[in-house]
Amino acid sequence: MIFESPTNPITKIADVEAITAAAHRHGALAVMDNTFGGLHQHGEFAVDIFLHSLTKFASGAGDVMGGALIADAGLVRELRGEFTLFGGTLDPHAAWLIQRGLKTYFLRYREQSATAMQIAELLSAHPAVARVHYPGLATHPRHALAARQMRDFGSIVSFDLAGGAEAGRRFAEALELFALTASLGSTESLVMAPQMMGSRELTPEQRRTAGITDGTVRLSIGLEDPDDLLEDVTYALDAAGG
Repeated sequence: MIFESPTNPITKIADVEAITAAAHRHGALAVMDNTFGGLHQHGEFAVDIFLHSLTKFASGAGDVMGGALIADAGLVRELRGEFTLFGGTLDPHAAWLIQRGLKTYFLRYREQSATAMQIAELLSAHPAVARVHYPGLATHPRHALAARQMRDFGSIVSFDLAGGAEAGRRFAEALELFALTASLGSTESLVMAPQMMGSRELTPEQRRTAGITDGTVRLSIGLEDPDDLLEDVTYALDAAGG
């Protein structure tokens, strides 16, 4: 059974204990994409395999591509041949860049999470915003579950602009400190505008089920000064609402 928590881009929270128990009752492995959660979270649960995009928080600099599977040593040994056969190995330079990034992982993740909470609170109070998706907010539908499962709530803040896609375009274009890209977890703050979320693989009904609206914007909060980011987001929200 494969699942993700928090999910991309709406930060839905899965009940990790319930899902892993259900998988094991049926003789299945519980495989969790833990990229948004981070390397230091959810390890107390009976997840058989953790999946991580090392490109994101592990590297933290947006300059390398890689992924990791974290599991019991016996299970990893069983899978190692498949990794080699299908090319799932890092080149030495990419591995070195990721190892370098890991030295500052905790400092970055916690600082970015703290700023993300401030951004989420700002968004919640602005009239141009219809809804904020951040598990650290008490208004998040699964905040209590997230608080039980997570030490930090992450640097990803998604929200729905009341003005729809056009408001999202104005918001993204008005930002000065956020780079427009689909990545996340870098030292720089990043924005993913509604026009970048229109997956061709999802029907309108599937998009609604996923919680993505025409005005959904995803922010990945970086390491810039929090006051500068708050000012930048406020200016962009005013531009979006105008």
